[in-house]
Amino acid sequence: PTQSWPPSADMPGLFRFDPGTGEWILAASLVLPDMVGLPFTSERAAIDGTHALIGTALTAAPWRVVQPWRLDAVTGIWSALPRIPSPVAGQDRFGEVLDLDGDTALLADFGVQGRGVVHRYEFDASSAEWTFAETWSAPPGAGSFGFGLDLDGDTAAVFDLDDDPGSPSRVHVYEKDASGWSLRQTIAGGLGPIPPGWLYGHPLALDGDVLALTNGRWIEVHRRPGPGQPFAYDAAIDLGPNQVASALDLEDGTLVVGNRYDCTGGQWSCDGVVRVFRDGSCLGPGWRRTHELRSAHRHNANVALGDSIALSGDRLVAGMTGYRMVNGPFHNLQTGAASVFDIPRDCDGNGVEDACDILAGEPDFDGDGVLDACEMVGRRYCSPGNPTYLGAPAYVLLQGSDRTDVD
Repeated sequence: PTQSWPPSADMPGLFRFDPGTGEWILAASLVLPDMVGLPFTSERAAIDGTHALIGTALTAAPWRVVQPWRLDAVTGIWSALPRIPSPVAGQDRFGEVLDLDGDTALLADFGVQGRGVVHRYEFDASSAEWTFAETWSAPPGAGSFGFGLDLDGDTAAVFDLDDDPGSPSRVHVYEKDASGWSLRQTIAGGLGPIPPGWLYGHPLALDGDVLALTNGRWIEVHRRPGPGQPFAYDAAIDLGPNQVASALDLEDGTLVVGNRYDCTGGQWSCDGVVRVFRDGSCLGPGWRRTHELRSAHRHNANVALGDSIALSGDRLVAGMTGYRMVNGPFHNLQTGAASVFDIPRDCDGNGVEDACDILAGEPDFDGDGVLDACEMVGRRYCSPGNPTYLGAPAYVLLQGSDRTDVD
C-alpha cells in the first residue's frame, strides 16, 4: 500500500492524486448542511470524469435521494447539482446501488413492489441536471432486481437476488442500440463450475466484452465473441477453500478480487485480502494470480480489507470497513478507511512483466507479486523517520557477501 485515509468526519469525500507530492489529497467534501452528521450519508458512490453521484439517506422527506456533483474543469471546484429523488414515492432503497458511465447513470431501487426496478438517467448539459429517461422493470420471476449492477458503455449487467435461498439468482444483460436499451440476455448459472444458486452472480464486474460473476469460492468469466452476440462462458477461477469474493473490479485484462472474510494471514486474524489476476500473462494461458495484497495496519484487527474495490490502470483502492482509529478523539472507534495500492506490471522498467521476472528467479520475499528491488527504492514508507510514514511493511533487501537478509 502506498497510502491510507482514516476519515476526518462522517461524510463522503473526493480525493485527487497530486503527482508532485505523490500523495492523495482531499479535493472536496461532498456534503450539504442538512447531511452533516447523518448516518449512511454515503452508502454508495460513483465517479466518472466530471460527474459524481452519492446515494444519501435523509432524516426527512424525500427520505432517500441521490446527490449529483459536477467538476468545473477550469476552476477545479466540485459543485452540487439538483438532487435526484426516487420516481416511486416512499421507497427507502433508491440509490443504494448505482453506477455511472459518462452521461448515463443507473440508479437501482431493489425494494419496489418486492421485486425491484432500475431507473436510467441522462445528463442534460443545457440545464446541468440529470433527467429521468426510463425504468427497467424486473423481468418475470425476479426477486430483488437491481441488488447489484455494473455499467460500461452500451452494456449493463444487473444482478437479480432471489429472496428465496432455495431459488437461483440471475444476471440480466442490457444493451443499447439505435432503438435504445433493451434486455438481451439472462445468465442463471450452470454454464461453468458454478451451479444455479441463491447468490449466483454477486458480486459482478463488467468491462467491455468481459463479464465476471461469482458465487462463493468460484469466479466465472464470460466473454462476448463479437458485437450483438451474447456472452458465453469462457473460464473459471477457483479462489480456494474457505474463500469468498466480497467485491470485484475488472479493467483491461486485470481482475481484482476482495475477500473481507479471509483469515489466512496468520497472526493478524481475519484482516481480509485482495488478489489480482491477469489474463494471458507469462504464467500461462488463462487467468493467473499475480499479486496478493494484505493490510499494512497491524495495530488493527479484522480490518475487512477488500470489502469494496475500485481499479483504474495500475492503481487500486480497497475499502477497510473494520478499520479502527488509533489515538486522538476517535481512538478505537470502528470508523473505516481506504487503502491505495500500486500494482504495476513492470515496476523495474526492464520491459518484462514482474510476474515473469519472479518466475525467472527475481526475489519477492514477501510474496506480494512486487519485486523486492522495487520495494526498497524510492518508497516513502521505507523510513519511520519520514513524517509521512504510515507503518506499512517495508521489505528492504540487504545483500552481503555471505547472506541475504530482510528487515
